[in-house]
Amino acid sequence: MNASLRKNFENELKELEEKLDLMCDKTINMYSNVIKSLENNDKELALDTIKKDHEINELNDEINNEAVIIIAKQGPVAIDLRTIITIIKISTEVERIADYTKNISNYILAFSENQTEELKILNKSFIKAIEILKSMLAKIMNAYKNDSLEEAKVVVNLDDEIDDIYRRNLELFIGYIQKTEDKEKINKYLQGILVNKHLERAGDHITNIVEEVMYYIKGKRYRL
Repeated sequence: MNASLRKNFENELKELEEKLDLMCDKTINMYSNVIKSLENNDKELALDTIKKDHEINELNDEINNEAVIIIAKQGPVAIDLRTIITIIKISTEVERIADYTKNISNYILAFSENQTEELKILNKSFIKAIEILKSMLAKIMNAYKNDSLEEAKVVVNLDDEIDDIYRRNLELFIGYIQKTEDKEKINKYLQGILVNKHLERAGDHITNIVEEVMYYIKGKRYRL
């Protein structure tokens, strides 16, 4: 690849990485809005979060389409090809992580009013989990940018915290359901269980990103 073609390739790769950065920033912001919606029973903000999901989908499509074009035009090999494939895989995982904000926002719209005291307590644990998720996504993107295996490993430990919150919440939900025959309350708790699972799955998707970043850095697979 001559100098001019190399420069074009580097510019196109930089644009891909900038779109991935934007995608992650938007996703983190969507989770921040979910926290505010949970704290303030803000239906308008929940609706806005749902609407913003299409922006993430569009960015994911753009990244995938542009990556394919770069591969077809430039025929990259070795580390260059690995970089592009890593960007595609991270983008796909982030799109799925963002999807959960839409599902959680629908829960807020359905149950923001007349909450039981139990749900208010559980919402606080959801907020704690979301704060951890935001930190995980920010940290793994820094690890990718800095080629830092150590930063990537930190994110794995944070996922253990998400799993602990998930298990504790699940036990509480089961206990609450067993103590009531109120169908409305049971429905709310069942929907809350889904939110609990969404947050646990979001942590798993970030762990998938960790695996991709570690492979990108070291050139070998890690199963976490």
